[in-house]
Amino acid sequence: MMALSESLTPYKVKDLSLKKLVALEHPKHRLFDAVTLLSEHHLLSAPVLNAEGKLIGMLDTLDIIAHLVDAEAEGKGQLLNKHIDSIMSKTSPVKTAHLEDSLADIVNVVASPARRVVALGKDGSPQSIITQSTVIQFLHEQGIFEARKHCWLAKELCNAEVYVVNEDETVLKALRKMLEKKVSSLVILDEEGHALTVISTSDLIQAVGHMEDMSAAVSTIQTANVVQFVASARSCHTHAPVISVPPEAPLTTVVEKLSTTRVHRLLVMGEDRTPLGVLSLSDICRAVSRKIEDSYGGA
Repeated sequence: MMALSESLTPYKVKDLSLKKLVALEHPKHRLFDAVTLLSEHHLLSAPVLNAEGKLIGMLDTLDIIAHLVDAEAEGKGQLLNKHIDSIMSKTSPVKTAHLEDSLADIVNVVASPARRVVALGKDGSPQSIITQSTVIQFLHEQGIFEARKHCWLAKELCNAEVYVVNEDETVLKALRKMLEKKVSSLVILDEEGHALTVISTSDLIQAVGHMEDMSAAVSTIQTANVVQFVASARSCHTHAPVISVPPEAPLTTVVEKLSTTRVHRLLVMGEDRTPLGVLSLSDICRAVSRKIEDSYGGA
């Protein structure tokens, strides 16, 4: 079997199926505009451009959650519609790439905490966002995973540390735990320890995005039950389905399920509905990145 680094050598950023850029503009757009845009386009983040079209940062759903939780902690009864430059994270620079850059290099970047890359055109202006799902779907379509499906199983790729919240907890407690653990989702367990569903940053954005009065989000998270909140955000029955795979599932099955369900993570589930691990797009990207480094070393 060809080394992974060699398999990726022919591919560049321009070979990816890049979507039209969806961006926020500062100072034109404020927090509520950002929530609406992320909700309508089902995005976890969006680049922020200034009035001249220059990239100045990235607004992530976790940035919005941090702002919301801080507002509650400060005793503010309402969520303020602030400028997005005061909310977006400034701890790390936005990663960028050009259309001729190597795909192997992009895999390494999206496997890092950055998770996404802004693709720049020939004139240096932002053209699109390269996400983990974009990269993984491309590798799947090229047969990269098929050739290695028996080497990469769900139980070997997943993160065995599953962060959970009980079914009777409030949304506020769930959001606080997400920020504490620096994760974008938690598994909701019933009183017997069985997985009911997952609450994610996407649920929060969808819920707030559909509020007639977004300023009421602070009081909502204080009292709303996590299970009922997820149901409302997804406009479905109280127990939204748990997306899962068995421990022995090959990576091809995992990728196909992620693509079909359009989620960013799924549970590796035991026979008794006890979660054994969480397998996310980040886990897959990190596995590919490690294999690239190994193959450069001759593995």
